[in-house]
Amino acid sequence: MRNMAEALEKGDLKRFSEFQADDVTYHMPGKNQISGDYHGVEAIPGIWKRQGQFLVSMYRVKTYDMAATHQHIVMLAEVTAQREDVTYHDWTANVYRVAAGKIVEAWPFIFDLYAFDTIYA
Repeated sequence: MRNMAEALEKGDLKRFSEFQADDVTYHMPGKNQISGDYHGVEAIPGIWKRQGQFLVSMYRVKTYDMAATHQHIVMLAEVTAQREDVTYHDWTANVYRVAAGKIVEAWPFIFDLYAFDTIYA
């Protein structure tokens, strides 16, 4: 669990993908250009690439706490990003459903969804 968070914080897509099931689904929130469902482990880098199209500096994640059972992981994190002259700073509660030791589904819950939508408008 800590290794997954570390890979996410470092932007290590290859290592982060190792914690995902082949048929993983990510549900990106909001009404913006990265919102929607992403299916399959090969789609995960696509989320970050789409984010990078809008940002001057890459989306940064700092994990503060995590809790886990055999079926779920909850990760609380602080996120920052820069788009032109707008700085995005927020908190997330990412909920992951786990099966056979791999993430099979993910729901990032963004605290300030309006700001999230604005940065990716």
